[in-house]
Amino acid sequence: DGTLTTGLSRTMTAATGIDALSHAVEAYISLFADYFPSDKQAAKNACKMIFENLCAVCSDLQNLQLRRNMLYSAMEAGKAFRCISTGYVHAVAHRLGEMYHLPHGVCIAFCFSAVLRAYLPYAEKQLAELSVYCGFAEENTESTVAANEFINRIDDLIIHLQLLPKVCFDASDADSIVLRAQDEAKSLGYPRPFSDEELKDIVLKILS
Repeated sequence: DGTLTTGLSRTMTAATGIDALSHAVEAYISLFADYFPSDKQAAKNACKMIFENLCAVCSDLQNLQLRRNMLYSAMEAGKAFRCISTGYVHAVAHRLGEMYHLPHGVCIAFCFSAVLRAYLPYAEKQLAELSVYCGFAEENTESTVAANEFINRIDDLIIHLQLLPKVCFDASDADSIVLRAQDEAKSLGYPRPFSDEELKDIVLKILS
């Protein structure tokens, strides 16, 4: 029912859409994804639908068909991570929400590409597959190029949606963010665990 979300502002529509996209992407690149093929397919479906509909609905907030499309894609993304779970994008974003009292989708926007770029050596194949499925690369495109293009499209989407407000992040919070993120990440299916030092480098890039 598209009318369920017509009261959401443009910013909240954008933020919840980016959160749904992160559910789908993190589920697809998870170490657990191959154990749940139907959920993995749901992740691909969600990614494609969100890229196709999120900008459009943010420009036409009362369009019920676009609202329905986003609700369906969010449901698909929910199916995708119900068993597979998420990863460090969420583990770090949750800490930003706790410490800076930002909306969750905005926190995801700050963390999304920084974490994915750190994942690249270990999730290049999966990110390239998503890039091809979403129409950002051809089947014969080199996987490194396709994977980077997928992350670039996420960056472009976030910038277009204006989801990165000016926030006075404090670099001295990095150690606390790392400690608490690592605690959450123990149970997640990320493509590769990061050491505290590696994760701190990622966090500092996010906070800069």
